Amino acid sequence: MADPRVPYFQLLTSRTFIGCCAATFGAYWALSLGLTWFTPFIIKGLGFSQQDAGWISILPWVFGAVVVLLTGWISQVLMARGVNTRSARGVLGSVPLIVGGLILASPAACRGWRMTIGLAGWSGRGCCGSIYVVCPPMPRRVHRVQQRGAVIAIYGAIYTLAGILAPFCDGQCDPARGGAARRLHDGFTINAVIMVVSGLLGLLLLWPNTERARCSARRCSRSLREQTLSSSLRKQG
Repeated sequence: MADPRVPYFQLLTSRTFIGCCAATFGAYWALSLGLTWFTPFIIKGLGFSQQDAGWISILPWVFGAVVVLLTGWISQVLMARGVNTRSARGVLGSVPLIVGGLILASPAACRGWRMTIGLAGWSGRGCCGSIYVVCPPMPRRVHRVQQRGAVIAIYGAIYTLAGILAPFCDGQCDPARGGAARRLHDGFTINAVIMVVSGLLGLLLLWPNTERARCSARRCSRSLREQTLSSSLRKQG
């Protein structure tokens, strides 16, 4: 018998789904901010030329690519060695978000452009890449096959809202408080807070192995009730 259909309200309010949306939202906020405001930050906030800002802007993406590849490899090794999904994916994706947020919050207190660029760009935003590797497989492990496509699509639609909100919120920072450079620093501070909060929510909510067992037990119970009802109806007929 095929798995019974689960109401979408139940799927979309599950702990793992909410945790995936929250964690990836924070990472995508950092990605969107990097695409829109990182280069102006280098030019207006740190005083670099447009030409120098070009090669500096490339470096966070290189660091992020390394993080993505390394996270995928570590996750697969841990899973192959029998580590549960909670640790191999949930913790592995959430902790770098928290670390990246804490790093991103520090440039305002740092002196020197090398430290600022390294913390804000290469390390802070680059750490977010891990969540894109570990989060998408988690809803697929929890939800039934027939509904996974819809759940993944809804998941993507929710977390990419950060792509709209991040540039808008950063643009609302008050430029009167120290000019454009100060506004950009405020925007990165907001980004840091969002990353830390989203990482903490990921640690709190991402328990895919536990939720999968609970969902499987619920489905088995429902299937058993349906079989019992069907058998009873046949006997009455």
